[in-house]
Amino acid sequence: ALTLETAAESASLEKIAKLRAMAYHLASMELAEEHANLSSLLAAQGRISYEDRLSLLELSWRVSRTLSDVKSAEKAARYLLSLIETPSGSKDASVKNSEVQPEMQWRAYGLLAGLNESAKNYPEAVKFYEAALAQMAKVQPLEGTTSQAASDRVALYGGAIRSSFALWKANPSEEKAENLWRFLEGMKSRQWRELLTMTGGDFLNALPPENREKVRQLEIRRVALEGAYRQASYNGEREEMDAINNSIRNLLEERTKLTQGQTVDVREVPTADAVRAMLPADWGLVNYYISPSLSFAIVLRGSAPAEVVPLDADYDSLFGYSYWMRSAAGTLAEYDENKFHGRGRPLVTDCGLSPEDVGNSLIRPVAGKCGDLRKLLVIPHDVLYVLPFEAMQNTADDGSASYLISDWTFAELPSAFLLTQAEKIHTPEDDSFLLVANPAYAKLFKKSANESWGNFSMEWQNTVERDPEIRKLLDDYLKDTPLTQVVSTNPQEEQQKKVLEGLKDAWSGILAETEKNTKWGFSVKKDFAQFMNPLPGSQSEADSLSSLWEKKRQTSPQTLFAGRASESAFWDSDPGRYRYIHIACHGYDRGSIPDLQPGLALSPVLDVKNDSFLQMGELATVKWNAELITLSACETGLGDLYVGDGMFGLSTVLLAGGAKGAILTRWRAVDESAAEFMPKFYSNILDGQPPVDALRSAQLDLLNSSYPEPRHWAIFKYVGIPW
Repeated sequence: ALTLETAAESASLEKIAKLRAMAYHLASMELAEEHANLSSLLAAQGRISYEDRLSLLELSWRVSRTLSDVKSAEKAARYLLSLIETPSGSKDASVKNSEVQPEMQWRAYGLLAGLNESAKNYPEAVKFYEAALAQMAKVQPLEGTTSQAASDRVALYGGAIRSSFALWKANPSEEKAENLWRFLEGMKSRQWRELLTMTGGDFLNALPPENREKVRQLEIRRVALEGAYRQASYNGEREEMDAINNSIRNLLEERTKLTQGQTVDVREVPTADAVRAMLPADWGLVNYYISPSLSFAIVLRGSAPAEVVPLDADYDSLFGYSYWMRSAAGTLAEYDENKFHGRGRPLVTDCGLSPEDVGNSLIRPVAGKCGDLRKLLVIPHDVLYVLPFEAMQNTADDGSASYLISDWTFAELPSAFLLTQAEKIHTPEDDSFLLVANPAYAKLFKKSANESWGNFSMEWQNTVERDPEIRKLLDDYLKDTPLTQVVSTNPQEEQQKKVLEGLKDAWSGILAETEKNTKWGFSVKKDFAQFMNPLPGSQSEADSLSSLWEKKRQTSPQTLFAGRASESAFWDSDPGRYRYIHIACHGYDRGSIPDLQPGLALSPVLDVKNDSFLQMGELATVKWNAELITLSACETGLGDLYVGDGMFGLSTVLLAGGAKGAILTRWRAVDESAAEFMPKFYSNILDGQPPVDALRSAQLDLLNSSYPEPRHWAIFKYVGIPW
């Protein structure tokens, strides 16, 4: 029976192979016919325009390469390049070099680079990749991360890195390691160099004071309009989309007039030697690159030259591991002592990796190059942005496993380029502290069917008793029902009904007032604000921090609680002037609210001028002076992750705006452990520890006490300059 089954399986595989060969043959025939048509068109000198000829040549190259016709592909690429470099030699003599579209230039160089890379002629490949990237750098800032230019950029940098790595591997040297660093850091710093050219702290400082606030208001309006456009697109409202597009275009034109000639030139890519000189003696730096075909790290430390470390890392498995880890970390029901705790390898996930495997593939090879150093500044790449290095495990010689946090201190930085900006960071010398927590959310106006009246009234008590403005607001809506009934644990059913009707009327009144001030703000509040649940644990967290500040610094933080934890109050507080900022609220990303940029959900109750969502683009308008910004909310350390490139999120706008560092979260926060963690963390800071050391100490306290699972302590990460 087994023999017959094996024979049947063999026959099926043979049949599949024949079908694949047939499909390939038919596709090749069709492409060959397409190629012949392209050749005929290209032979028609003078009958097609110069721009069309360039496009046809690019298409001819792609078809030739698909057909494995290397000779024809190279011929098309070189012909394309000759037209671009000497356009006056074309039949269309009116075309000048300056009029050739830049994207056609970098694509032509990219085509030749790709051909040379395929032929393993790596020196020539690097030369053409450099030429392509040089053309691309002339257009700055480039279009957004979803544009074709962004896709080309990732492909060009990827090719340059692969070719440079091949040259280093064939003959390792300091010079080749430096060249590899130049392309790797060029790719990672590109986003920052472009961003800081037209936004960020330096840019805001360069503007005349009278224009700075105008630019900020324009940016806030643009963010709102972009959200409105996405919503109109979802609803298929074509006329509304056109109207919004026109408004955005007008805003950008107005912004351009206000910022004319005020860009900041930050195009220089720092060398490995220059970055190494910036590192303190007790810190090392690891710059990662990971892809399906190639993974490596470059290690910098002390006076040693840059060292390239090849990694045996399976990209697909790591991607699956990161997805599993974040899903498990956010779902309490999926946790037990052995699941994610992973001691002694009881766990192998669906993707075939354990925390031990991940640590052994990403950290163990690097650790061997670090000597006695146990502090690492990690520059992640791709999926590594979402992996907690602290929760990876190290296998000792005796076979036992331990979390890396036991011996290592980790900090994250998106690009080494930001170290060159450190001297421009000027944090206040005082202990000024802005504390935002426990926003009064719209769910307070509703009681679900499965919720006891006692729980509902306790949430109200936690908010209403702290905020006289909310009590005043409700007086008109609760009518003859005393407000004390709201916080009573056992009112009569008829009284409960009156209270709930009054609260419903109050929320309707808030929405009506918002609609008078902002159409988009009303739409967002109506569609999204109603789903935010109260966070009573964040008030306990904030009370502990406030008491800690008063006890150890004899000063009180500026507090925004309940209804005052709103967007309007946040802007009125002038957030850029504080040394420390702590915000405990709901966080969200595009996965949960696609119409909005990633950001923070504040209170919609008393603020009828805004949508109550503090979005990434709005935070980018602040010139931060903070030594530390803590976002104690769900998934604030995530953002828009572009495969093969970097991550654009809240950390981006905070660091670009001048903040020295931030504490962010990798997954959904757990109220109980966060409330215990934060006082430990800030107490360490007030005792003189740098934020990154204070973070590790507080994480170890949780690990070695009541919260040993990584979901409680590995959720937090430090992003920024840690010294």
